[in-house]
Amino acid sequence: MFGRAFSGESMFVNRYTARNGNGLIAFASSFPGSIRAFEIAPGQEIIAQKSAFLASSASVEMSIFFQKRFGSGLFGGDTQGQGTDLTIGSGSYIDDFEDQLIGAHPGDKVEVKVTFPENYGNDELNGKEATFKVTVNGIYE
Repeated sequence: MFGRAFSGESMFVNRYTARNGNGLIAFASSFPGSIRAFEIAPGQEIIAQKSAFLASSASVEMSIFFQKRFGSGLFGGDTQGQGTDLTIGSGSYIDDFEDQLIGAHPGDKVEVKVTFPENYGNDELNGKEATFKVTVNGIYE
């Protein structure tokens, strides 16, 4: 809880439960972009940039991860457990992100190096270089 506050995230995590049968809930991002789902198999993990985590099923555990390969350091979320998988090929990622995954195979760990656009929409990331540690979970058509 305090790790989230230290990284600038909220200390609180909301839990939503339908009381009488099925329920419906909608989530939205606070900045422009696409919301993507990730399938996370047991034992796998995803490291997300600050403010990227939106929601998960109750079986997903979230912890704070400090990745010091960003310009001045950046806190992100390190998620693991069972969830939903990222689909690559949409062209909605930072330039050159997807290209660096070409030729990778399931189980490969790839360091993806990118530079955020100057107008990315987040003052902490605009124009900054970043390294993402990516684990390829699977390749699907």
